[in-house]
Amino acid sequence: MRRKLELATERAGALEACLRFERSQLGVLLEKAPAFIVVVRGEHHTVELVNEAFHAIMGKRDIIGKTAREAAPDLVGQGFLEMADTVYRTGQPFTGKGMPAWVERVPGQRPVQVYVNIMFQPLREADGTISGVFVHGVDVTEETIAQQRVRAQFNNIPVPTHVWQRVERGGARQFVLVDFNQAALKLSRGRMASHLGEPAHEFLARNLSVIDDLHRCLDTGETIQREMDWTLRTTGELRRMIVTCAAAPPDMVIVHGEDVTDRQKLEQQLRQAQKMEAVGRLAGGVAHDFNNILSVILSYSEMHLETMRSGDPFRDDLEEIHRASQRAVALTRQLLAFSRQQILQPQILDLNATLRGLESMLRRIVGEDVELSLLLTDQPRGVAADPGQIEQVIMNLVINARDAMPTGGKLTIETVNVDLDDDFTAAHVNVKPGPHLMLAVTDTGIGMDEATRAQIFEPFFTTKSPDKGTGLGLATVFGIIHQSGGTIWVYSEPGRGATFKIYLPRAKRRSDTSKIPVLSASPVGGSETILLVEDDETVRVLARSILRRNGYNVLEAQNGGEAFLVCEQFPATIHLLLTDVVMPRMSGRQIAERLAPVRKGMKVLYMSGYTNDAVMLHGVLDSGVAFLQKPITPEVLLRKVRAVLDNADSRASVA
Repeated sequence: MRRKLELATERAGALEACLRFERSQLGVLLEKAPAFIVVVRGEHHTVELVNEAFHAIMGKRDIIGKTAREAAPDLVGQGFLEMADTVYRTGQPFTGKGMPAWVERVPGQRPVQVYVNIMFQPLREADGTISGVFVHGVDVTEETIAQQRVRAQFNNIPVPTHVWQRVERGGARQFVLVDFNQAALKLSRGRMASHLGEPAHEFLARNLSVIDDLHRCLDTGETIQREMDWTLRTTGELRRMIVTCAAAPPDMVIVHGEDVTDRQKLEQQLRQAQKMEAVGRLAGGVAHDFNNILSVILSYSEMHLETMRSGDPFRDDLEEIHRASQRAVALTRQLLAFSRQQILQPQILDLNATLRGLESMLRRIVGEDVELSLLLTDQPRGVAADPGQIEQVIMNLVINARDAMPTGGKLTIETVNVDLDDDFTAAHVNVKPGPHLMLAVTDTGIGMDEATRAQIFEPFFTTKSPDKGTGLGLATVFGIIHQSGGTIWVYSEPGRGATFKIYLPRAKRRSDTSKIPVLSASPVGGSETILLVEDDETVRVLARSILRRNGYNVLEAQNGGEAFLVCEQFPATIHLLLTDVVMPRMSGRQIAERLAPVRKGMKVLYMSGYTNDAVMLHGVLDSGVAFLQKPITPEVLLRKVRAVLDNADSRASVA
């Protein structure tokens, strides 16, 4: 019996020693565990156990026996202590992933942010009552920050991006949407979250061709890029996209969709603007050379008509030549207007007043079967423009609208004050932001397709029969508006009419426009000495002949060098320099400026058919010096010369 007791005692001691060893080993394991562990007891969460991993996160703290709020006051209000209260009260466990926490590892110093995966579990006694909470988890700060950086980079991708995962469903392989970035969220108007997990054939219902690219991309590992028309799911709008699919093994594909619709429209506008600029330079050059030829034809025909008897058998032929030349002059002026090389005399205009002044004429032009409506702003603002040219713009647009409504319709002319913002100007070439006055001409006519719209402002392009137009009407409108600092856009669809919108910058103040010398009604001859500088021999011979026939002493030169030599060799007074503006090597303006110091009393009259230097030309006009537009005729030349010679205003001299 004694022996049995001794054996039992030995076994009990051995068992207790074993338990102590297991407890010590368990304590070591808990203390050294990579996950943090906290055991709290009672409703105030008195700390019973913490391990080293907890101190690594929170900083070394003497907290055994303290309540949780005493041990970790920096966690109050961050949700952790509140969650322990809930678990203790309800007995339901809680798990949180990547939960952020601000902790003071050193009291009084700046808190640091950590992220933890954490679990709260209730501790139950044998009778089922809850006596405490067991808290454990891991520090995932580095992983979370790395994921945040990746996420930020993903969200900052400027184009809509989707992540697709290939899965097996119903024995078939298909793709489902698993992620998206902020650009995709914006494109979907905030609806992307509801599409997560959606199969590709549903999400891409209007763009199913992409699904083949997804499979091919993942099967081959190659990156696939192609340009395609893409229908937006949210609005049904058709956009032009560059879609790029890149594999992310083992089972994902990243898809970028770059919307190039607006960029391609801008590129098309730029190409059109460059083409119009090139055509304009060509048209201006042709008009310039043609004006010189017309000067000779018009002037000699006029001089011969003056000396020809009324019954002369050749008079009718000569008059017909003169009329044809005048029609050619009108065409060259239209070409100059298109090429933005026309002479403008801008004033501050009230477009409302201009339209009201033209209203009765416009009603006669459109006829009784077209209803004309003027919708004019109540607060008109002035624009700086040439009155005659703006009237021509309005007339051309109205005639164009009338011809587009052969069976009648409605024509609306509208003025509106608008402020063009950066978004508008970014979508339109050669448009500057700021306050503008918009003039809109809208008809209900036959409309135009895209191909026609792309060509309507080109010279000699027309959809009308040859007997109804030259194709220069809209080209003239284009040139006048652009030379006036504005822009014009057309909106039209076949069968839906057309709207021409003109944007002219609003004038900041009334300009101090210089007065152009008025043509004199006095006798046109004279005896003064004129230095004629003209590189075109036919025009120079013509001008010399006209001036000498009317009493003037003419010195001539074909360029600046000859002009300087003539001035050096001629000892008497030279009263007037009559010079072409654009000549090889040295312009007329440069010649006048070089001669000004040595011929201080000499006045200047510029003449030209065009100029390819708009700044110089505007400088001539703005400074008030005299200008003669080619082609010249005897009467116009003589009266202009006489007016400049008789004008005492110093501005008639070199500016």
